[in-house]
Amino acid sequence: MSLSDRMPIAGRLTLTLTDPDGRVVEERRVKNLITLRGRAFLARSFAGLGATSVDMSMVLGTSNLAPTLGDVVNQLPAGASELPPGTDRWALEQAIVEEPAVIEASGAVAEWVVRLTATFPGGDDSETHTLCEAGIVLINSTNNERTLFNRAVFEPITKTKRLSLTVGWELVF
Repeated sequence: MSLSDRMPIAGRLTLTLTDPDGRVVEERRVKNLITLRGRAFLARSFAGLGATSVDMSMVLGTSNLAPTLGDVVNQLPAGASELPPGTDRWALEQAIVEEPAVIEASGAVAEWVVRLTATFPGGDDSETHTLCEAGIVLINSTNNERTLFNRAVFEPITKTKRLSLTVGWELVF
């Protein structure tokens, strides 16, 4: 008899639009895909070969093409048309400045949940964006190498200057 153990990692994305009074205007929950480079980043870290210090940011974009294992931070998803010159790959990027929360979830199978949050505030200097993709970018503090850890696609959500968008990501181990 063989013994087998797997450590699946899943992600759950929550997008919450709120008005200036803090009332929830819209909320979405979707699953994500962890990229090959995101998986390699984790594997190198477990082997002691990864970055000793990592910053993280949440990115939001406009591509509605399905996530693939090969998605990378600085390229459009496979099958997407080219961006006009001078246009950024991601419409919005916000540093994750709060410490991630790590929670042990009880249930039939024990899980560990890491919660990451970033808020894209409304205000007079913010633009309107119709968004349909999100990801977490890991930034090696030593060499500034950027790795797209995961990516999710969702039905379009419009962030206006009047609305704040909070993006919460739960990584479940």
